[in-house]
Amino acid sequence: INEPQDEIKIALTRAGEAMRQKDKAAAFFWASQAARLSPYNEDAWLIMAAVSSPRDSLIYLNRVLQINPQNWRAREGIAWANKRLLAAQQAHSSPPPVKNEAETPGRLKHSPQSKNKLPETNGSMSLFSGWAAWSFCVWAALF
Repeated sequence: INEPQDEIKIALTRAGEAMRQKDKAAAFFWASQAARLSPYNEDAWLIMAAVSSPRDSLIYLNRVLQINPQNWRAREGIAWANKRLLAAQQAHSSPPPVKNEAETPGRLKHSPQSKNKLPETNGSMSLFSGWAAWSFCVWAALF
């Protein structure tokens, strides 16, 4: 009897049962036990990703891609996590209130103080910077 293999199988079975019962904490616990016993077990990392926040799931999904760069579930999971992170970031950034209702929408009011200033980005630049940092990390992990 191959005890470590049996322990891995039991841990993954329990993780799957916990997922069916919507017990994320237990699913994560059992999947992490399987990953501890078998660090190259893709299913263990996928389960941990599935029950984690979008941000944390990216860590586990990238681990899956390190193990198997062809894993389509990890690639789909990364796309899902990124959409969720983008939606959350957009929900937290709202347009600034209108200060002067008499201004014509779409036209910039020029003043001596605003001559050489760039318009405010309302977080869109930080969104791009975050995306660029993420894409670099994915690139670095794959190559």
